[in-house]
Amino acid sequence: MRRVLPVLTYAGFLLALGGLILLLVGWIATAGPESQVPDAMRDSGARLLVGGSLLFGVAGGPRWLSFRRVFILSAGLWPFLAFFSFLHWQIGLSGEQAARCARGEAQACLDLGSRRLRRGHAEDARTHFAAGCALDLPSACTQWAAALRYGQGGPADLSAAMEAYRRACAAGDAFACSEGGRLAAGTPALLVEQEELRALFAAGCRGGIANACVELDALPQHRTP
Repeated sequence: MRRVLPVLTYAGFLLALGGLILLLVGWIATAGPESQVPDAMRDSGARLLVGGSLLFGVAGGPRWLSFRRVFILSAGLWPFLAFFSFLHWQIGLSGEQAARCARGEAQACLDLGSRRLRRGHAEDARTHFAAGCALDLPSACTQWAAALRYGQGGPADLSAAMEAYRRACAAGDAFACSEGGRLAAGTPALLVEQEELRALFAAGCRGGIANACVELDALPQHRTP
C-alpha cells in the first residue's frame, strides 16, 4: 500500500492539473468562434479537476507531495498540458465546423475555410469557400473568388473568379464589387463591358470601399451626343 499511495497521489495531481488547464482553455475558447466544444471542454475539465483532487486527497497527497514538488511539477507540466488542451480545442472545432458545413450551414463553411487557409491548407480552404458560396453566403463567394483569382489551393481561373465576384456583389458584398471591378479592369480578356465595370465600382463605392470610388472617378466619363 505504501507503494500504491504515492502513485495514486501523483495520478490525482496530474488529473487535477490537467483538468484545471482544460477548464481554463475552455473558458478562453468561449471568446473564439461560436461552438459547443468549449462547453464540453469546461465540463470535462471540471470533472477531471474534482476527480483528481479527490484522488489526491484520499491518497494522502500532502504526505507524499510537498509544496515544493507541486510547484516544480506544475511549472514543468503546464506548457505541455496547455498545448494539448489547445490542440484538443482546435481539432474539436474543426470537426464541429465540418459537420455543420456538411449540414448546410454556410457560415461554418466560411469559418472552417478561413481557419484552414491561415494554417496553410489552401486546397481545403478553397473547397470550403466554394461550399459556402454554393449556400449563397456572399463573403464565402468573395473568398472563393480570391482563391480562384490568385490560384490558392488549385489552378487560377479568372473567368470563374469573375463570376464569383459578380455573385457576391449582387448579394450585397461591396468589397466583392470593388475586387470584381479591379479584376475586370486589369484583365481585358474577360471582355467585361464598360457599363458593367462602372456599375461594379459604383456599387463598391456606395458600400464604403474607398478604392472603388477612386477607380470609378478614373473611368472615362459618359459623353452625351
